[in-house]
Amino acid sequence: MHKKQLASHDYRIFKVHTVELELNHQMGTFYQVDAPDWVTIIAETAGRFIVESQFRIGIEADVLEFPGGVTLPGEDVIAAAVRELQEETGYSGDGQIIGAMHANPAFMTNRCTTVHIPEARQTSTPSPEPFEHITIQLMTLREIEQAIADGRFSNALHIAALHQWLMR
Repeated sequence: MHKKQLASHDYRIFKVHTVELELNHQMGTFYQVDAPDWVTIIAETAGRFIVESQFRIGIEADVLEFPGGVTLPGEDVIAAAVRELQEETGYSGDGQIIGAMHANPAFMTNRCTTVHIPEARQTSTPSPEPFEHITIQLMTLREIEQAIADGRFSNALHIAALHQWLMR
């Protein structure tokens, strides 16, 4: 396999590389999205899951999802999970890695790691980023399953993270 980068464009939250790749003795031109790694946090408190309702520009609507975000360069994934949970919700706790997956390996380079924080506790007030409008909800597993069924909880990676947690 031979790969040659032809072009690269930086869009702040990801880079798009145009690459020429030789595979099976054939050359092809492909696009590769180089995005930072992400973390999804399945946090529990008092027998309920911490869930966020957040506006997402991609679909221009509010969706329910687990807390999560970008793992900073060189940052430990559990540290990233604890940081994101505290920033977005004000909760904190000790985490453990449940598993990792690729967002879309057909053209994306990043991984999404699922971290479980089983005994999250409120330690501060949330401090979301300027364009994050987050409403915190505590939900039972059954309520999350219903929200998935009716389309309110629709982030595919977060549904996969829940599945990883259920299979542990």
